[in-house]
Amino acid sequence: MPTHRRLGLVFVMAALVCVSACGGTGASGIYGIAVTNHGGPLFGPHPSLTPSPLPGGFGLSHLEPDSHRGIVVRAVAGDGSVKVVAKVQANADGIFKVTLPPGRYQVLGAPPYSSDRKSVTVRAGAYTRVVVRTGVRH
Repeated sequence: MPTHRRLGLVFVMAALVCVSACGGTGASGIYGIAVTNHGGPLFGPHPSLTPSPLPGGFGLSHLEPDSHRGIVVRAVAGDGSVKVVAKVQANADGIFKVTLPPGRYQVLGAPPYSSDRKSVTVRAGAYTRVVVRTGVRH
């Protein structure tokens, strides 16, 4: 193999190793599920419900997926101030996904029925998983 081809191959392999080791340049953001306790107590599990699997691999819960729920994502600045950066709709299974740059965020259900605010950190090249409990009127 000619020297210039070997050098080109070495360069490509080194670049691939760096992308892999440095966390890559892939997309990042938040991947989550909105859940609610329709007809149950506002806080805590409904005593008559058995935990069941949530869609999207989010584990077991007494809560139900909150389909088509609006989700608000706010960026958190260094001084603690927040700014809405995304509004998305959960799908029929309560799943939502938002592509965002690395940083600190708050995720909550859209008004008038809000939720517990979840604080998350998005890292480069990865999606941060979050379960947002909605259906609590503020």
